[in-house]
Amino acid sequence: KKDNKVLFRLKVAADASSGIECPVCSAATRTTQRVRREMRTLTTAEWSKVTSAMWIMKTTSQADGVATYGASYRTYNYFVAKHAVAMLDLRGDQAHFGPMFMTWHTAFILEFENALLSVDPEILAMPYWDT
Repeated sequence: KKDNKVLFRLKVAADASSGIECPVCSAATRTTQRVRREMRTLTTAEWSKVTSAMWIMKTTSQADGVATYGASYRTYNYFVAKHAVAMLDLRGDQAHFGPMFMTWHTAFILEFENALLSVDPEILAMPYWDT
């Protein structure tokens, strides 16, 4: 049985000498900060772009997505697995019920947003849902 949890326990040196390159979002370089909008304020066309990009993330493999959209591409299922692994870690929940909640989810959402924008940079920023 494959242990997918190992994928998320990899530790990388936090300096340039490690030789590991972090993926860079292939979306156009912006001169301003991204502005996330509440999803109900999007036009039908804007919301369609978001859902179409998510559908591509859901139906395109990691290898094909990276080849087509660049190094920031991740599959939708990657994010489902990453969240589940953090919650079900044998050491305890690594993403909730503690001081790491905000920072863990901020990084998680940013990685998702970068993947979404790698598919369609015209989205500009991932929308949010304000219940």
